[in-house]
Amino acid sequence: MNEPWTRAGIPIDTLALELNRIATFLARRDLEALTKAALRAQAGIEKVDLLLLLGNSLPRTAEWAAAAFASGIAERFMIAGGIGHSTPMLREAVRSNPLYSDLDLEGLSEAEIMAHISARAAGLEPRDILLETQSTNCGDNAVQSRNLVKRLGLSPRTVILMQDPTMQLRTHASFVQVWNTEAEGIQLLSHAPFVPQLVVRDGAFAIEPGTEAGPLWSVERFVSLLLGEIPRLHDDEAGYGPRGKGFIAHVDVPEDILEAYRQLLPAFGAWVRKPG
Repeated sequence: MNEPWTRAGIPIDTLALELNRIATFLARRDLEALTKAALRAQAGIEKVDLLLLLGNSLPRTAEWAAAAFASGIAERFMIAGGIGHSTPMLREAVRSNPLYSDLDLEGLSEAEIMAHISARAAGLEPRDILLETQSTNCGDNAVQSRNLVKRLGLSPRTVILMQDPTMQLRTHASFVQVWNTEAEGIQLLSHAPFVPQLVVRDGAFAIEPGTEAGPLWSVERFVSLLLGEIPRLHDDEAGYGPRGKGFIAHVDVPEDILEAYRQLLPAFGAWVRKPG
């Protein structure tokens, strides 16, 4: 197959190396694991007030978040996510999983779908999960979940965020901006559930981890997600930072990440998800 990146004349191993550099940068991990021991060692606390899972296309994230909540890592568990561009992919992933294929997903938001997964995977009751079902994108997740917290009269001071690893860094920056964490004294911790990496097998890309993380993206969607994040993270007139659209707090994008992005554009520019 004459894949589009072959026209860039860059060895496939080099492309994988640069894409993995970006993937690792985006998969923010303030905690190495969703355990009490990691929380105590890395944040100096025993339990957070809120574990907040953001809707995405990966059912496994709901399983991991639910298991962490069931272990006692947080006082409350919220899932935020309405119907957005990832919802059809989440529904398809759930339907193809024998554990959940019997669920009726028609008309359900990402939060509601993930609540069903969480309940079945970790034995949680509906009352155990707070649901925000109106948000349609990353920034709106922060706005609508903040509104829900206030309507419920809650004041979480310690929060763990969990998201699709390709969006974990931007999600964190959105919450810093919208929740005004510094002024309000909120300790915000991010935990990307895994750090995806590309490997080369028989001259083609594959994504790791494999079965441990459950169904993942296609290679084309994965690359699109990775490269689409870099212009969004920029703090300039075209980006989402304070000097641009104002959706996120300032993010320092290291020069090696910018250079990797520039090297990859000739190979994958047609796949890049444009900022909206």
